[in-house]
Amino acid sequence: MREKSVKFTEDVKKRIKYAIEQAKGNEVFFKGLVNEQKIIWDVEVLARGNQFSVPACLCDLEPGDVVIHNHPSGELTPSAADINIAAKLGADGIGFLIIDNSGEELYVVVEPYFPSEDIPISLESIQKILGEGGRIACHLENYEYRQEQIKMAEKIALSFNNQQHLLVEAGTGTGKSLAYLITAILWAVKNKKRVVISTNTINLQEQIMFKDIPFLQRVLADKFKGVLVKGRSNYLCLRKLESLETDSLLEDVDEDLSQLKALKEWGLKTTDGSKADLSFLPKETNWEQVCSEGDLCLKVHCHHYKDCFFFKARRESATADILVVNHHLLFADIALRSKGLESGVLPKYHCIVFDEAHNIEDTATTYFGYKINKYLGIKQFTRLFYTKGGKQRGFLIDLNYKISSDKHITPIIKGRVNDLIILELIPQLGEMVKKTHLFFDNVYTLLNGNSKVRLTPAFIETAEYKDVENQCVIYIQELTKFIETLKKLLSTLEEMPSKAFEGLLPQVMELNAYIKRLEGVAETLDYLFLKEVKGDVKWLELSGTSKNRYVTANSAPLDISYQLNENIYTVYQSVILTSATLTTGGNFHYIKNRLGLNLCQYKLEELILPSPFNYKEQVLFCVPTNLPEPTQRDFELEIIDNLYQLIMATRGRAFVLFTSFKLLNETYEKLKPLLEDRGINCFKQGEMQRHLLLQNFKKDISSVLFATSSFWEGVDVQGEALSNVILVKLPFSVPDEPIVEARQELIQQKGGNPFMEYQVPQAVLRFKQGFGRLIRSKEDRGVVVVTDKRILTKTYGKIFLKSLPQCNELAGDLNRVTETIVDFL
Repeated sequence: MREKSVKFTEDVKKRIKYAIEQAKGNEVFFKGLVNEQKIIWDVEVLARGNQFSVPACLCDLEPGDVVIHNHPSGELTPSAADINIAAKLGADGIGFLIIDNSGEELYVVVEPYFPSEDIPISLESIQKILGEGGRIACHLENYEYRQEQIKMAEKIALSFNNQQHLLVEAGTGTGKSLAYLITAILWAVKNKKRVVISTNTINLQEQIMFKDIPFLQRVLADKFKGVLVKGRSNYLCLRKLESLETDSLLEDVDEDLSQLKALKEWGLKTTDGSKADLSFLPKETNWEQVCSEGDLCLKVHCHHYKDCFFFKARRESATADILVVNHHLLFADIALRSKGLESGVLPKYHCIVFDEAHNIEDTATTYFGYKINKYLGIKQFTRLFYTKGGKQRGFLIDLNYKISSDKHITPIIKGRVNDLIILELIPQLGEMVKKTHLFFDNVYTLLNGNSKVRLTPAFIETAEYKDVENQCVIYIQELTKFIETLKKLLSTLEEMPSKAFEGLLPQVMELNAYIKRLEGVAETLDYLFLKEVKGDVKWLELSGTSKNRYVTANSAPLDISYQLNENIYTVYQSVILTSATLTTGGNFHYIKNRLGLNLCQYKLEELILPSPFNYKEQVLFCVPTNLPEPTQRDFELEIIDNLYQLIMATRGRAFVLFTSFKLLNETYEKLKPLLEDRGINCFKQGEMQRHLLLQNFKKDISSVLFATSSFWEGVDVQGEALSNVILVKLPFSVPDEPIVEARQELIQQKGGNPFMEYQVPQAVLRFKQGFGRLIRSKEDRGVVVVTDKRILTKTYGKIFLKSLPQCNELAGDLNRVTETIVDFL
């Protein structure tokens, strides 16, 4: 036997032993993750027994992984089949080990693969691609040499080469997506290591995937593969579709029959299997009946595994050099890995490029927080059992039927399962649904007519909250009892003879998933209502529609800097963060503190690149001085006439950007008839889907779009359709928002100035985004008007003004402003 060059952690040994015991001592194949000290620190079961299919399992393995396989006999000499598998794995850089059933003895058939040192990117290769006379210049019809773009690409190359992180503010028009893509591709191909490109908006994702990457695939000498990765729930589950297709009860009981029929028809024809391939937008509850879900997935045990749309997509991403994702999916992956789970939602990657990086704090806050409402629990109960049209449905009914008709199961076990389901679980389920409604209805009363209530130390000492706290303890106890009954059912299934157990494996895995989900509900309730957690803010929030109001309990970390440092900057070789808006007052101080980059300053580089646009010629920046300040009573009355005159000065062709829906709606209702009388069509955010709204605005070049927060960024309208961007107020966060309020208190406790250190920098970044909507090309020309004169009268206004590129500026009364606008255009 070979010397043990590879070792297991004690935790991994226990997990291997347990998995083999669960398989009743039969063969189990594991995927192992090994570090550079040749210690296997994590394992995941790939397959059990004779169901193992080598081609299927190998699709999800990567160089550096290890396949571990037990010999129940204890004889570890590799068989001919083992050697066959080992040869295939070794060729792909994957190790292969044989172990005994205890996990103590092992035989290394193929050593794990450890890559050699990284190959650096030469700066000369960047010049040959992006420089004058380079590959891009030869293939791009309207090529423009951009010195800023080359500087950015070279700086990213040095960061990759030196395993450093980089902050880059690159002004609009720099061509930053090509700068980081070219560098990422060169490094990924040379080193056979994957790079993730993460964006905040779908628009940028689509630009990268359907414009930039295909162009670079034609231009670059290196062949590479880029894949757009979507979350699992975007994909159809063929196993779910099959049960929907063969369900004879469906027509009698489901009022959404027509849409479910359409989903079935689509599911049988689609070659893509993703939600985006549908010609209609399905109701969420209908899509849930057919979409893929991680904890309910049978993986290699599913007879649809080879054809599974999600795993096809995953296999595509496993062979890609560049993964394009959104921030939400990337943080879902990072959050899973941070909780010590076996794997995330993405294949292994080594470097990350965050574009639109100014949005990272908001996204990360969501994924490192907790949330619960009554429907998150009730959804699990109703999946287990429900009645519709007088018929009993759900997982428990299907399981009972399957067991009762299985000839390999004895009548005694059939009776035990039937009694557990019919006499214990179903009655308990009915009670749990009632108790869930009752508990959350009592939590709802804590809102006391407010849309949000923060759970401050003072609030949780009130008699009303203490009452809810006590009810929560009782509810968790009842839920735990129900979970114990489910576990009793699971134990009964696991005790069955191997033939019967093998046939029930999908149901065993599904039942285990429901147990884990309900345990998660109990843990979340305990965390939100019973645990005192330092460093988190907790609050209750009104949710739902006017017809169905309910309460959601939330928590979020006040400071994500340490989590980002621990889970990103210390884990990945190079992290590049870029956006057109990262600096405030000409430096990165604010964003570094918020995102934890100050904690890894020793390996952080910074770069500020100006926009190549000539703002002095292209932009007139105006502030009417005759309006009251937004905090004064008359502002909302006078803003109507001011906006009317400003819009007429450019004959429409305007974005009017607000900071609240209330003022947006009131203003829109008053201005719409006045403007339409002058032949100017008005569009309002929320009237139709975002892309249709923008499409109609671009077509109608004299129209006006009234919008709020989400239109301050990620919107690209080139040409004369947009010649006027009006920012109604400086975009400060609402100060009594629970997260904002708590973060400001934390800064104050540390002796800081929360307004100047948090509110102002945050507003400056949003302000720069709003300003950036106007000029999207060298041909664009127009005006930006700020109808909030605090930018001139308050000390902090200088920070906003300093954040803008140099352009023509005018502060004066409204008449002078409108006359100058007409002359400028």
